[in-house]
Amino acid sequence: MRPARHETARGAELAAAAELRRLIERVDAHARSAPPKAWCRRPTPEGWSAAECLEHLSLTAETASRLLRAVPERTGRRLRGPSPRWWVRLFVRSLEPPPRLRTRTRAAFLPNGDVDAATAVVRFRLTHAVLAHDVTTIAAADLHRVCVASPFGPLAYTPLEWALVVAAHGRRHVWQAERVLDL
Repeated sequence: MRPARHETARGAELAAAAELRRLIERVDAHARSAPPKAWCRRPTPEGWSAAECLEHLSLTAETASRLLRAVPERTGRRLRGPSPRWWVRLFVRSLEPPPRLRTRTRAAFLPNGDVDAATAVVRFRLTHAVLAHDVTTIAAADLHRVCVASPFGPLAYTPLEWALVVAAHGRRHVWQAERVLDL
């Protein structure tokens, strides 16, 4: 029997939360094996170190959490169906590693160049655990149809879409950090 559409959306939100937790596990595994000096090494003068990748993801996760926590008070535009829209699915695919599309991030999401390994890992772990909890809370409250404005541009995502985008973004930059650590 085919599940109801809202059950499918809830399942996708829970899968996105689980993916955020898996990213924490991947980072923790590297934190145990890679020396602190490797986390601060930049692959090129303009490239980000592994610690800077994590700081960027932490800044993004904090913003995503703020947006998701505000969803229950939202009364704005709602979508008829809970499934991710076609352009969101396409965008998520473009974020998957290895990156097919490169864009510049806004200044608010640029990592501070003085990030140390221990701080970056702890902050990443904390922000992503909170974000995974927030995504799970949204899934439990069945709020997947409310639109949330993106801090990155003139777009609006549902919480499910936002969770999928943030999870893919996390995979992209954790992959990038792993490449830097392997140099």
